[in-house]
Amino acid sequence: MKKVELYSADWCSSCKAVYPIVEKLENVEVEIVDVEKETERAVSLSIRSIPVVRVLDEEGNQLGRLVGKITKQQIEELTL
Repeated sequence: MKKVELYSADWCSSCKAVYPIVEKLENVEVEIVDVEKETERAVSLSIRSIPVVRVLDEEGNQLGRLVGKITKQQIEELTL
């Protein structure tokens, strides 16, 4: 099963717009990562702006990465 990670923060309005899209995805595991609580993880992945959506395969390899204003269609294209 593919995994979708959303890197965001509570104060980020763009992140709040992406959150409902990610939460409604089917047939994928979803993880919401607060970059303020998991700073080291975000830094290790070179996340410098938010929101960031990472799509991973079953082995944890990154299939795609979206940054900034993210649409439902963009996420679905990566998760199919």
